[in-house]
Amino acid sequence: MGYFKRNGEFTVNIALIENGEPVLGVVVAPAVEVSYLAAQGVGAFKVEWAEGKNGERQPVRVAGTPTAGAT
Repeated sequence: MGYFKRNGEFTVNIALIENGEPVLGVVVAPAVEVSYLAAQGVGAFKVEWAEGKNGERQPVRVAGTPTAGAT
């Protein structure tokens, strides 16, 4: 457990995998009041729910799969 900073920051990660393929993912970071959501065929979004933020989904561009040998 030496890698934990014990600063209250953590994430909750949830994924749905069907037939070995990811179809839905959610990452929630309560300490910084932000969530990331993605669903196959729908897109990826960032939601900030801190005070003063509107909680609306902001589209996020997702990088493609790197080609073999790319660094």
